[in-house]
Amino acid sequence: MILTPLLPRYKTRINVRPIKYAYFVKEDDVENLNNILRISCTQWGGIRNLIIPVKADLTIAPLFEGLLKYHEPDRFVGFLSIKAGNMEDHNKFQRYLSGLWPHRLFILQRGHLFLSRDETAHVLSVVSDDDLHKHELIEHDFTWLLSDYEVLSALFGVILPENQKDYAEIIKSKKQLIGIEDDKFWESQFENSPFSSVLNLTSYSVSPYRATGIFESNHFDIILVNSISSLCMFWNFRATRDSEQFRKDMGQRTLLLPEKLLDNKQALQKMISFIRSKLPYPNVSTNLHLRFCVWDDDDIERLKIAISRLDGLEEFSDDKIRISTFWIKNETKLEDFSEKSIKYKIALPDHSESYLEGIGHQVAVNSELVYGRNEVFFNPPPGFRNRFRGLTVIDIECDVLSRYPKEHRIAEKIKMYSWFSRYGISFVGQTVDQGHYIDFDLPKEWETLKIFFGSRGYDIRLSKPGKYADALIELVGGHNHINILATKPAYLLLDTLALKSTKKLAQRIVGQIQESGIQIDANLSEMIQPLLEDVDVVPELKRIPKTYTQLKDGSLQPYKEGLLRLLTQLSEKQIIKRGFYLSCENCGTPSWHPLQTIKETVSCPGCSAQFPLPVEYPLGSEIRWEYTLNTLVNRVMDQDVLPSVLALYHLTKDKNACCIVPGLELLQSNEVKAELDFIFISNHEIYAGECKAGKEIAEKDIATARLAADLGINQFYYCTVNRFNDTTKERIEELKSELESKNILMSLALLNGEDLIGDSV
Repeated sequence: MILTPLLPRYKTRINVRPIKYAYFVKEDDVENLNNILRISCTQWGGIRNLIIPVKADLTIAPLFEGLLKYHEPDRFVGFLSIKAGNMEDHNKFQRYLSGLWPHRLFILQRGHLFLSRDETAHVLSVVSDDDLHKHELIEHDFTWLLSDYEVLSALFGVILPENQKDYAEIIKSKKQLIGIEDDKFWESQFENSPFSSVLNLTSYSVSPYRATGIFESNHFDIILVNSISSLCMFWNFRATRDSEQFRKDMGQRTLLLPEKLLDNKQALQKMISFIRSKLPYPNVSTNLHLRFCVWDDDDIERLKIAISRLDGLEEFSDDKIRISTFWIKNETKLEDFSEKSIKYKIALPDHSESYLEGIGHQVAVNSELVYGRNEVFFNPPPGFRNRFRGLTVIDIECDVLSRYPKEHRIAEKIKMYSWFSRYGISFVGQTVDQGHYIDFDLPKEWETLKIFFGSRGYDIRLSKPGKYADALIELVGGHNHINILATKPAYLLLDTLALKSTKKLAQRIVGQIQESGIQIDANLSEMIQPLLEDVDVVPELKRIPKTYTQLKDGSLQPYKEGLLRLLTQLSEKQIIKRGFYLSCENCGTPSWHPLQTIKETVSCPGCSAQFPLPVEYPLGSEIRWEYTLNTLVNRVMDQDVLPSVLALYHLTKDKNACCIVPGLELLQSNEVKAELDFIFISNHEIYAGECKAGKEIAEKDIATARLAADLGINQFYYCTVNRFNDTTKERIEELKSELESKNILMSLALLNGEDLIGDSV
């Protein structure tokens, strides 16, 4: 194993934030939908939780599945059964969801138990003393029909009857009547300050500190709501935009359009007038001002008819959406919409590639980390309170974590009950609001691989080729110095000097006959091998030490200009040994005499006779250096280990890689079940491969890739210093199609001689 020591210091940041829940409710279950809405109003961060409608067959729509993956909830709660004891649907749905996060130990909490046992930090416990005394909370009373209750509570929230007394004692409040057809309906939705509603208070002090792939726009998203699914769509789209919104003074620009207002032209015109007044935002403009979204395609026609009756709207017709920003020193530019049409389209909202959120943005500290136990001091952000020690999430962000694959057993080894998240490592705890140390462990590289494969039922050990590769890498001075072997001349030189086994000679003869077009049995090599062992020309076939002249006039002739320099480099590293091949004057036995044993008097290793080192050898010529391979390097070439070393060097030279192993055996009950020619980890992903010196792969090599896919390897490579033939390429393409048909995400790639040594041999 090629060890990659930890860096002297790593930037480490501790982040505190609310728990992000995903609630699951049957798409016709109004009672449990209301339970979810009410519990969300008590939880810190409740407005940004997800509510996911579940179909009768216990599946969810692709739209909601995409939002789940995007938000990466911390905990999951299912309201799937009317009867508390009915676990069949719950267990089936848990299995379905666990497939979305295979790297996590997935637990779906039961809704009816969660309601009575929720220990999430209550929103009132995190509000600072100063803000509690300074602000008044607006509590909305609904002037509602029974059918409007879910809509209004999803917009503004409600205080649970059992919590009324606590709110009255802790914070001042002011009642405000609101109804769907009120003049202030749109303005109240737009307001997003924490104390403007019970629900908005749950977002207190939480904001994004990083978002990638999108720039904030001043457009509005209007969601038509006429069912549980469409109400959940509004709730989740609002949560998404809130999670990415840095500019709080932009207001809430995801608005809910109740279905009953579609036939009310006056109410819709008020909506457009309100939007027109709020569209201008300092130094930001967009060519799409309004995006309508519906859940059911059948509602599109109704929406189009309603829109057609409104004044001042124009359908969006540009090629693409553009967002412009104007940075003008000491000047504010506002777009004028007084006489401009508002451009709209019917489409789903978009979102960023990823985001991170928390309380402010703590400064990362330089931490000296070690394998084993580490402690990092966490000083909570100014103003953070947690009066009742409710549950929150702590995220540990640190580059060192990229050394580990996203596997739940490894996460729990690092920190009990934690999981790998987009932040790094996250865990739920009763976060105190005073400074304290947070501890975690870093497993060593071999331990990391043992945990990963052990969780899949395999023990591991370094293979024999892996041991040879490790020794070769140490011989050249480390993994970063493999470049002296990563050229075609270097490979040809080692191959020329390698002492070939009779087995490889037999295989080579059969291969060359087949390449000439002659049809022979591929097993013929097994018949040829015994014959070669008794043939007088075996030493010539196996190859013996070569002089510089023999090398430069042979297969290395095209590279003779750089050959002496190459011989010098490899000799300095002891990869190539210099010496003489001399015959004993007493017994006539030819023997190899390496440089370090040569003196003026030479001893025969056969008969032990001593004779003077000749000046002429052969007669009439000065004795010349001959070159042969270090016995270790000879074994490397004989076992075709060098392609694995070259592949590892090629794939890791530009990566921050670790757990680098050039030959790993997978065992069950002490029996080798498979072998990976190399494996390493980079940026949480596991790379592995199969390496060849020839042009073909066998069925066992295909089986190795299938096993790698089942184990959760992210990328698998087939590598050769030659060039794979068309038959091999076709087999690999068939394997790609097979994996895709099974929704297995492991990618396959090829590396040829051009990649590993600059040209194929």
